[in-house]
Amino acid sequence: MINLKDYKWVVSESIKKAQRMTMAGDALRCVLTLNNRLEITSAMETLTDKEKNILRFLDHSFSCDSDEVTLYAYYRFNRLQISDTRIDESDLCRFVISFQVPRNIWTNYQEKDANEFSAEITRCMKLISSSTIDLRQKIARIGYYLSHMAPVIYYVGDHVYSNFDYLNNLTSNRINFKKNNLFEYWDSEDYRSWDKEDLIFICFLDYLLESGIQTRCEEFNAKQISLKILEKYFDIKHDEYLSEGIVSSDYNYESSLESKAQSLKKEFALACDGRTVYRYINGLSLQKEERYLDDESLRAELPEYSSINQMLKNSFNLDFYFEYEYENSLMKYYSANGKDCESAFLSLLKAILKCVSNDTKSDLAFSRFFCDIGLLIRLTKEQKYQEICDLNPRHYYCYVLPGDNMVRKMPSVITANVAMAVTTRMLYNGWHYMPANFLSSQSVDNSKREYYFSAVLPDVAKLDKYHHVGHVKSEVNNTIRIPGELWINGREFKSLMDLRLMRQGDEEYTISDLKKALIAFKYVQIAEQKLIDYISDLNNYDFSLTQMTKKTYINLIQLMKKEN
Repeated sequence: MINLKDYKWVVSESIKKAQRMTMAGDALRCVLTLNNRLEITSAMETLTDKEKNILRFLDHSFSCDSDEVTLYAYYRFNRLQISDTRIDESDLCRFVISFQVPRNIWTNYQEKDANEFSAEITRCMKLISSSTIDLRQKIARIGYYLSHMAPVIYYVGDHVYSNFDYLNNLTSNRINFKKNNLFEYWDSEDYRSWDKEDLIFICFLDYLLESGIQTRCEEFNAKQISLKILEKYFDIKHDEYLSEGIVSSDYNYESSLESKAQSLKKEFALACDGRTVYRYINGLSLQKEERYLDDESLRAELPEYSSINQMLKNSFNLDFYFEYEYENSLMKYYSANGKDCESAFLSLLKAILKCVSNDTKSDLAFSRFFCDIGLLIRLTKEQKYQEICDLNPRHYYCYVLPGDNMVRKMPSVITANVAMAVTTRMLYNGWHYMPANFLSSQSVDNSKREYYFSAVLPDVAKLDKYHHVGHVKSEVNNTIRIPGELWINGREFKSLMDLRLMRQGDEEYTISDLKKALIAFKYVQIAEQKLIDYISDLNNYDFSLTQMTKKTYINLIQLMKKEN
């Protein structure tokens, strides 16, 4: 079951294969695409213009005269880098190949890059000097957002800027970088002493954050960034909204970056109105993109889902034609089960997860939630928000249902280990998201603990088995995640729950699978909300769900084997 073919293995395999190739262009493409695992167009976004030009130049036959230059290709900071000087190898810098090209070709490409870079720096200096906002305020704002969101990796030429694990040079100290903990460095040093690339990074993020929610930052994961690229992105994003019928043509392509950012922010709000905005993620490259679902059926209060509807009627005698009917019947259902309310809820949750798992051919279906529901209700009513944030991960909850296929092909103990690994991680995730619900509360201090901004957008991921240790070991390659809010005593708790699906193998989730998951999510969310409401009405502050354990998962799996 354990699979050690992680990201580092993929890189090593690709380099070894490239080094056996006779054509430099083929070798570079092999490493660039990680042996054809990545699409060439998205992989090219990690390259500088001169590197792209060299790659294209190698596609054509040429002869080198005596005036040639030796170029060296490295896999450095998770990208292919081409240099005319040798670079010391390390864990983050692997030599790939060397090759020769005419010196005048390389010099020409270098000069073009240098001119573009000079123009970028001139533009950045003008923007900084003309801004009414102090540069350190901008740095603090960018640092705040990047400290509390999913990992990002940006490239400005040969420089990397990242908060991702072993590449983190923004908020931690790493021996692999000449300068690290860059936010502290920038805050203490005059910007005229910075590396010029730093100016581009700060200006780029400053305007990008003005254009919508902070997840916009993740759309440039593992890509080169510049103001020129950002301007093109704004224009393309507007064109996307225009083609989707989201906005009108009232957009000035000649306006300033600031004006375009403000326009995009308004257009994003319109995109979210009546449409499902989700993110499509490449788990290998970590590149992410914003996508949209404009489906009339998803806009219904409680969309129809035939297998779930049939199950609700036949197994639980619940109404579901309208949302209010489903909510009312759930309250009656929980009330009728009284002291067995927990069992009633888990039976319903299991049944919904089983339907969507079977319909999407998932190997795992699960929902993250809260364990000590009565305690959370009491603390919310008493407005003891600091105590809520201080609760440890064991106060959160996750129920994992293995898919029929996984139950059939894997030993019960192994499947239970996978379910427990997922459960443990999800308890941490719930704890990690909670503080973001109190960012505006003066009585809450989260300065001494880690947290992420609440997840609000669904996402679909492919090639997801290479970076995350749990996914590597369990070979989880495709995922769907749908986060949701729950309400307690009139207060919204964003990302207090979610529905997730996972699938092993290479078969990616489809749009149809995503739609099924989005509808199933609605049924789970309402079931969990009504459980909270029921417990709140009773003022039952002692109510809690029983944490899932390896033993309970083994019992669940063995029961499923008998049923199958």
